[in-house]
Order: sequence, then C-alpha cells, then structure tokens
Amino acid sequence: MCREGSHLRLRALQGLTVVGAVTLLAGAMAAARPSAPGSADPAVTLVGRLQVGEFFGPPNYGESPDTDRLERTYYLQLPAPPGIQVDRLQLPEDADSSAAWFHFVQLIVPDSLSSRARQLVGQRVAATGVLLTGVTGHHRTPLLLDVQTLRPLTTFR
Repeated sequence: MCREGSHLRLRALQGLTVVGAVTLLAGAMAAARPSAPGSADPAVTLVGRLQVGEFFGPPNYGESPDTDRLERTYYLQLPAPPGIQVDRLQLPEDADSSAAWFHFVQLIVPDSLSSRARQLVGQRVAATGVLLTGVTGHHRTPLLLDVQTLRPLTTFR
C-alpha cells in the first residue's frame, strides 16, 4: 500500500511539472507576441549596411545550380540584431523568438523606392517598415522588413 501511494504521489508531481512547463512556455510565447491580435503592425526602424544578395531560386533553390534561376534581393547587414536595435520589439505573430537575434534582415522594397535603394547599396541606411516572417523559399532571413522609407546615414550612432 505504501508503495502504491508513493507511485500516485510521483505521478501527481509529474503532472504538475508538465502543467508548470506548459504554463511557463505559454507565458514566454505570449511575451514575444503583439498584445492585440489583429491590430495594425507597428513600424520599426532598423539601421545597417544595405546590400544586394544573389541566391539560387526556382525550381530547386540551389540543388541544381545549372538550371536554377538566380534571384537578387536587398538585405540589411545589421551592426546589432533587431532585438537590440528596437525597444520592446514586437515580432510578427508567427515568428520564432530567435528571429530577433539575427544580424541580417531581407528587405521588401516597393517599386517607388527601388531607384533610391539602388543608389544606396553599400551604404549605411535607416530602413523603416513592418516586420514580416520569412515563409517561402524566396525569403532568405527569418525576418523581413516591408520597407516604407529608406534614408542614408553617415554613422550608426
């Protein structure tokens, strides 16, 4: 009987441990998410060096270099990751929390800013826009910035 009681107490403690871990995980996930689902995403400004990258694209994204199309895309090489640059950074709802700690962010540059972006390649810039999560083979970084404004900087300070 004593043995059976110990077993039941152990099972109860294991259940509490699982509940505690799930509660802790849920709290951590909620902290990295926007507080008001469905609300407008806040714009953020990231500073970095504007670069152009060339990557293998369809049909096999590098598995067959002879037949894969080359894709060119803008990205920021960041002196500090978004999690450091932006106070109280709100990641997109579907982003992994580690995305805030990468030193590269792919840019989605609208046609209206494409000539300006071409002129600023290799320079320090401040890019303002809305953060998105990389979800397709065309997305090269965990976070992307849908650019609204792009301006040159003389220094990162």
